[in-house]
Amino acid sequence: MDVLVYRRPKSGEPHRGEFEEAGYNALKELRPEPKDIVLIKPNVVPQGGEDSGMITHPWFVAGMVEYFREAGAGEVLVGEGGWGRSYWDRRDEWDLEAIWDRSGYREMADVKGVGLVDLEGDWEMVGVPEGRFTRTLLISRWARREDVLLVDVPKMKTHNLAITTLCTKNLMGTVLCPDRHFCARSRAYSIARTGSLALYEASFSELLTDLASVVRPDLCVVEGIVGRDGTGFHRGENIPAWTVVMGRNPITVDTYTSYLMGFIPEAIPYLREAERRGLGTVDPERIRVEWVGEPPSPDGLGFQVISWNGRHPELYRDPPKSWKYPEERFDPLAAYRELSA
Repeated sequence: MDVLVYRRPKSGEPHRGEFEEAGYNALKELRPEPKDIVLIKPNVVPQGGEDSGMITHPWFVAGMVEYFREAGAGEVLVGEGGWGRSYWDRRDEWDLEAIWDRSGYREMADVKGVGLVDLEGDWEMVGVPEGRFTRTLLISRWARREDVLLVDVPKMKTHNLAITTLCTKNLMGTVLCPDRHFCARSRAYSIARTGSLALYEASFSELLTDLASVVRPDLCVVEGIVGRDGTGFHRGENIPAWTVVMGRNPITVDTYTSYLMGFIPEAIPYLREAERRGLGTVDPERIRVEWVGEPPSPDGLGFQVISWNGRHPELYRDPPKSWKYPEERFDPLAAYRELSA
C-alpha cells in the first residue's frame, strides 16, 4: 500500500469533536509506529483562524496527538516555522506567537498539554545536490533529526501558483527566512531573467522540488475534513470533503490527493518536476490505494483554482461547465504589495 484514504462523510459543517475524531481514527487505521519524539508539522498561516479553511485544523491535530501518545511516543510536539518577523517590518500579526493564538493552536495546546515549537530556533545550511533553482537552503534541524518522527500534516487546498498546496508545499515551513519566501524568490528570478513572469510557475516548481529532495517526512497526512479552493487563502471557499489521505512519500500522497480533488496530476508542474527527478509518480494508476469509508464521485471532490495569471490550466479531470470564479483574475504583484504593506 502506498496511500490510505480515510473518508467518512457526514451532513453539515464539522465541529471540533469531529475533527479530533477524524485525526485519531485515521491514524488508527494506518497504525504508524512512533519514535520517542513525534513532531507534527501542520500548515498554519498568518491569515487563518481555526475555521477559516486556510490552516490544518488544530483539533484534527489534537486527535493525532492522542493517537501517538497511546502508541507510546515519549513526547509529541507541534511545530511551525516563523515567518521572518523582521522581514515583514516587525508587524505583530506575523509573529509566530500571535499566529499560534489566532489560529487556535495555543488553545488546543493548552488543553492537550502539547508543546509548540518554532522551527526557526535551530537551523543548518543544507546542500541541494541536484538543485535546479538553488544549491543551498536554510533548513530547521527539527526536520532532519534522526530521533524525531516528522509528520507532515497539510490542509487540502488549492494555490494560485502551485495548483495544489499539500505535503510538498507544507515543507516550506521547515525553511528559514529569507529562503522561505518561495513565491517572492521565483517571481524575482523570472523578472530578472525574462523581464516578465514567464518563468514564475516553472521556477516555483523547481524550488519546491529542491526542498522535497532534502526534507523527507516520515509520514504525510492531508487534512481534508474541510478543504479550501480558489487561491487557498482569502479568495476562495471551503469544501467539506471529509477526506484524509495518508502515506510515506509526499509526492505520491500529493499526486493521489490532487487526483481526488479533481485534477490531472501530470498537469501540475511541481509534480511533473518531482517525477522527473525520481521523487515519486504523477500517475494515480500506479499508486496502490487502500480505502476506509466512502469514495467520492468519479469526477473528484470539486476543487477549482484561481490561477496566478488569470487563466485556468487544462488540468481538470472533468472541466467545470461553469466556473465558480468566472471574473476573477489574480494579480500576483498586487497581492504581494497588499501583503507586505
